[in-house]
Amino acid sequence: MSLTRRRFLKGSLAAGAAASVPSFYINQVLAQEQTLRIYAWAGYFTDEMLADFTEKTGIRATFTPYGTNDELMNSLRATDGTDFDVIMPTVDRVPGYLDYDLVQPLDESRINWSGALDSAISGSEVGGVVDGKRYFAPSDWGTEAITWHRRYADVDRANLSYADLWNPEHGQGVTVRGHSALVGIGLWLEREGRLPHPLLDS
Repeated sequence: MSLTRRRFLKGSLAAGAAASVPSFYINQVLAQEQTLRIYAWAGYFTDEMLADFTEKTGIRATFTPYGTNDELMNSLRATDGTDFDVIMPTVDRVPGYLDYDLVQPLDESRINWSGALDSAISGSEVGGVVDGKRYFAPSDWGTEAITWHRRYADVDRANLSYADLWNPEHGQGVTVRGHSALVGIGLWLEREGRLPHPLLDS
């Protein structure tokens, strides 16, 4: 989750962490005049979640869905990042928003991390922290799954890795999502020590 260039909510908690905090100070007069505009993946927010946020904070929240990272980027570039207050890009896309000056760093002192997994916080530093400043706070996570048919692929589950996708023993019976393939190749080659520069530094 990242804050767009437009000023967030003066005197309130940053980056959507407020929804997980049972109590905190908000100027109610100011809150009644504010609307938090959220631009996030379709299906990530329900009317009940938005109503709960409003009940706890006094701040109205609106949700606009998007379907792809490209849609998110194009919308923000078209409006110079002024139409939304909080966005939820995939963490590895965050540096691209900095290239166009579309997001601003989060004030970590105002984020309550108590509801977040330690691994999610540290993992989000890759892409989410640029030049020592955090632009992304993890709010959800996804997984990459590998499936196979045991009749055609002899895979060691205990040592399963991205490398198995390019194992020549599997022939041409492998399919993979493009984005996952690119990241997977990079992580695999880095682990093998075969990248000229570490993936996380590029």
